[in-house]
Amino acid sequence: METTEYVAGFWVVDAADHATALALATAASRACRRRVELRPFL
Repeated sequence: METTEYVAGFWVVDAADHATALALATAASRACRRRVELRPFL
């Protein structure tokens, strides 16, 4: 199968609140030099 998108997987992170999760996602995005999408896991 061919794709034009880069698919790498996902991380599940247990954070105290949205602000903490956002800070973690920002740091992860900088570390891997890719966009990281933050979504709540209900």
